[in-house]
Amino acid sequence: MKVAYVVDTGFLDELLAMPGKTQRAWRDAARKLLEESKTTQSDFWVTPGVVFEFGTHVAGLPDGNQRRQLAMRLRALVQNEVLRITSAGSPDNAAVRRFLAVLEMFADERAVQGLSLVDAEVIQEARRLAATFQVLGRRVEILSVDRPVQAESPSPCTWPPAAG
Repeated sequence: MKVAYVVDTGFLDELLAMPGKTQRAWRDAARKLLEESKTTQSDFWVTPGVVFEFGTHVAGLPDGNQRRQLAMRLRALVQNEVLRITSAGSPDNAAVRRFLAVLEMFADERAVQGLSLVDAEVIQEARRLAATFQVLGRRVEILSVDRPVQAESPSPCTWPPAAG
């Protein structure tokens, strides 16, 4: 089945093997899911906030070669449209206005639930995509290592694998 995956920062950490933030089983499962998406024609959506947060993880690495390699790998995934950035390519402030709306929603209902601003953005984007894609018979699933974020997934989560 064709699935629209909304990617959280933890999934990018696993997929791109962020030093100090990965578990081998989850990393392998993330890479397998990406490989399988070629045959299922599923796609991966990432919000600007996730890109910024991942960039913060990259910037915090002490090794310049690791920083460069991770930045190049993320850029390649975006350029090759393996990862699709939501609200990308807008020449005006639409993405900023949308992010501010997420901030307002976050302030109203999410902060007390222990979710970050980026988590709230991922959840809102998953809901938006679900409204479009579920009509077409497609699942929309949030890929996150954070259980509270997964709990908000419009479709049941299949990643990360259960600890074994």
